[in-house]
Amino acid sequence: MKIHTEFSQNSDAWFSARAGVITASEVKALVTPTFKVSKGDGVQTYLAQKLAEWWLQAPLDKFNNFDMEQGQILEAEARRTYIFETGEQLQTVGFITSDDGVLGCSPDGLMPDHGAEIKCPQAKTHTSYLLDGILPTEYGPQVQFSMYVTGFKTWRFMSHRRKFPPFIITVERDPVAQTAIATALAGFLPMFEAAKAKLLALNGGVRPPKPEAAITPEEYMRRNPDPNFDGRH
Repeated sequence: MKIHTEFSQNSDAWFSARAGVITASEVKALVTPTFKVSKGDGVQTYLAQKLAEWWLQAPLDKFNNFDMEQGQILEAEARRTYIFETGEQLQTVGFITSDDGVLGCSPDGLMPDHGAEIKCPQAKTHTSYLLDGILPTEYGPQVQFSMYVTGFKTWRFMSHRRKFPPFIITVERDPVAQTAIATALAGFLPMFEAAKAKLLALNGGVRPPKPEAAITPEEYMRRNPDPNFDGRH
């Protein structure tokens, strides 16, 4: 695996790094919460999404609304709680990819032999997690895929909500889940490569140039001066 610390999560570089990569947060398009290989329109939709990202070398959608900003604030708070409760000094990383760069995950924290997934749900959801005492089904594919990418045998899951006790559990690598993920990828990745080849052939064998990083308005004007502007107001 390759660990990327040169950029932070939710930065422009992070969004770009994920473009065209099969990620843990998206693997639910390929594997169900009960670890069955997905079939049908959802897989084709995900194929089109990943192909478009790969083609443009950029994310299709990038947004940072109020809820996301609040979530990032709460996650930072939750990470401090996690460190206090476990005594683990989590490393913050931007992105982790497989050696070939095809697969990736963005753990909320990293230790030498495991990662951590931290969620900050609504009070009623957090309460249900506390009562159930197990990894919430909807996060099974994400956690297991993170172990698939990193090769780790365990992963930590934490749910944090202010005024409530934290919910922290250790999730073991599940052979059934790992087999389902491997099977899903064995079917999806050849389709992905064939789709890339087809799109390249349709465009004469080349992709559009990679977009430049975002620049300030001042830098844009410096690079693209108005020939009719003489400096006077």
